[in-house]
Amino acid sequence: MKEIEPKCMNTEDREKASLTIQKFASNNAGILLPCCWLDSEDNFSHPLLKALMKVSKITEATSIESILKTKEWKDFAIALSKGVAKDLPPACALLCKKRKSNPLTEIWIDEKGEETKKIL
Repeated sequence: MKEIEPKCMNTEDREKASLTIQKFASNNAGILLPCCWLDSEDNFSHPLLKALMKVSKITEATSIESILKTKEWKDFAIALSKGVAKDLPPACALLCKKRKSNPLTEIWIDEKGEETKKIL
């Protein structure tokens, strides 16, 4: 049974996808990441992410697509699709965990003080 529902992977449900899909991120070292939640030291030490980061330096690639087609990115996608939390970086296990109730919610407050909620 899958323990996580990756938010950085496509879903068949387009309506749900527009609400939950995390976008790619790049950190201050110019490394492409599957999402911004992975940009922290506790995730960098995970073997899967460590390998992915070695091939993800944007300035050393011919294109973003060439980075995404590497073996390391494919291995990461395979691990995510299996959904086993212990095999993934801490952020994946925590933030993409399957939840029956009490989902994580992002709350954004704009400059007018208006709240926007997004269920993760």
